[in-house]
Amino acid sequence: MKQIQDQITQANRNSLQVYYNTLRTEIEVAEQYLTKLIWDDKNFKVFYSADDTIDAEKAGQIIFSDTVEMFQTNKDLTGVVLYDTKKDIYLTKYNQVVAYGKIKQEIEFLLREKLSSEEDKPIGWFLFHCSERWLLTRVVERKGAYAVCLIDLTQAVRNARLIYGIEGEVFFFRRGDFLANERWILESGITLDYDKDEFYFTGVKRDYIVVQKQLAGFKVGLALSFEKNEESIRILYYSPFIYLGVAVFSLISVVLYLKYELFVPMDNLVIAMQRIQTGDLEARPTKHKGTEFAQVDNAFNNMMKEITSLRIKSYEQQLLAKKAQMDALRMQIRPHFFLNCLKSIFGLAQAGKTEEIQKTVLCLSPHLRYIFDINTEVITLEKELQMCENYISLQVATRRGTPECKLSVDTKVLMLKVPPVSILTLVENCIKHAMAQDGSLIVQIIAKSYEIDGQRLADIIVRDNGPGFSAGVLDLLNNGREVEKNGSCVGLWNAVNRFKVLYGEDFAITFSNNNGAQIEIMFLMKEEEV
Repeated sequence: MKQIQDQITQANRNSLQVYYNTLRTEIEVAEQYLTKLIWDDKNFKVFYSADDTIDAEKAGQIIFSDTVEMFQTNKDLTGVVLYDTKKDIYLTKYNQVVAYGKIKQEIEFLLREKLSSEEDKPIGWFLFHCSERWLLTRVVERKGAYAVCLIDLTQAVRNARLIYGIEGEVFFFRRGDFLANERWILESGITLDYDKDEFYFTGVKRDYIVVQKQLAGFKVGLALSFEKNEESIRILYYSPFIYLGVAVFSLISVVLYLKYELFVPMDNLVIAMQRIQTGDLEARPTKHKGTEFAQVDNAFNNMMKEITSLRIKSYEQQLLAKKAQMDALRMQIRPHFFLNCLKSIFGLAQAGKTEEIQKTVLCLSPHLRYIFDINTEVITLEKELQMCENYISLQVATRRGTPECKLSVDTKVLMLKVPPVSILTLVENCIKHAMAQDGSLIVQIIAKSYEIDGQRLADIIVRDNGPGFSAGVLDLLNNGREVEKNGSCVGLWNAVNRFKVLYGEDFAITFSNNNGAQIEIMFLMKEEEV
C-alpha cells in the first residue's frame, strides 16, 4: 500500500503544482498590468493630472473598459480600484462575485482609510482582511493616485474546484491564521503544520494527506481523503498486475502479427517526415519492395514534389510583389520631396534672398543626394535621424524663425532598420502643419524599446509643439483614412504604407495630441535587430 500512497501523494503534488502555477501566473499578470497602467497608460495620466473631476472619471472608465479581457482570463481577480486622494475620486471594477453587497462598501471604506493615511504603504503583495475574507492585494501609486488589484482567497478556493477541476480541498493559511476554507479544515479535524514543506498525514484517523507550497508570505495547500478514495486505491493496488498481464499478452500478439517488412518502411516514412518538418524538403522515404508501402511511398513522394514546387513559386511571387510595392513607394516619395524643395527655393528667389538661397543649396545637396541615391528597402535609424537634423537646418535656411529638432534616442535602437525617408516624412509633416507665424517650432523625436513576452518592441514618437490635430482629423487618421485628397498627404501615407510592407501585422501607428501633434509608431524588432 505504501507504493499506492506514494503515487497518490505525487498526484496531489502535481495537482497542487498546476494550481500553484496558475495562481502565480495570475498574480504576475496583475502585477504587469498595474505597472504598465501607471507608467504607460495615457488615460491613467489624465486620471491623476486632470483638474476637472469629470475628465478624470471618464479616463477611469476608459481604463476599466480595457479590463474586460483580463477579468475573463484571470478568473481569480476580484477587482481593480482607482483612487485619487487629491480629488477624492474612487472608482471600482469588480467581477460578478462581489459586484454588489456589503463587501464592496467595506472594501471601499478600508481602502480609503488605508490609502489616505500618512502611514507608509505596503510594498509588494500583502494580505488585506475585509468582511471575514482575506484579499491578496497589490497597491501602486503615482502622484497621489493609486491603482489596486484584489484577489479574494475565499473565491480562489471555489475556483480551484469549479473552474480548474482540482480534486480535494484547496486552502490558504499562514502561521496562526486560516486565510480561506477554515470551516472545512476544522470540520475535517485537520491539523496544519506550517513548517513542513513535504507531504504529511493528518486528521482524526490520519485519513487525509496534505501537500503545501509557499506563496507570497503564506501557504497554499491541498488535502485529499484516503477514505473517499478507498476503491480507487484498491484498483490502483491491483492495477500493476493487470497492466503486466495485458502487456505480455499484447506483446506476444503484436510480435506474431507485425513482421520486419512492416516496421522498416514505417520507420523510414517517419524519419522522412521528421526531416521535412525540420526544413529538408528534399527528404524522401527509402523505397520498399512491399506492394502496399511502395504505393504509399510513391504517393508521398509525388505529394512532396508538388508541395515543394508550389512553395517555391509562392515564395518567389511574394518576394517579387513586396519588392515591386516598395519600389513603387520609393519612386513616389522622391518627386514629393524634390518638389517641396523647389518650392522653397522659388519662394526665396521671389523674395530676392540670394544669401539664403546659397545656404539652402548647401543644405539641400546632401538632402537630395540621400533621397535619390537610396536603392535599399531599409536603412538604420541612426542615418535617418541624421537626415532629419539636416532637414531642420534646411528649414532654418529657407524660413523665418528657428525650428529646432530634439532627439531622445536609446542607443539600443540606433541600428534599427526603417524605410528610407520615413521618419523624415513625419518631421516634414510637423514643419508643414505646425510652424507658428513667428517661425518657432520644436520637433521632438523619441526612440526606445521595451521587452514584451520575450520580444523587443520598438517605439518611435515624433511630436511637435504646434496646435495639434483637430478632432475630426484625428478621428480620420486613427481610422486609416487620408484627410486630404489633393495629394498633400502623399508623404505621410507613403511612409505609413512602407512600414506596413516591411513589418506587416507587427506594425501599428497612432495619432494623438500631447501638447501638440504626436505620431507614435510601434513594431516588433526582428531577431537580428535586438
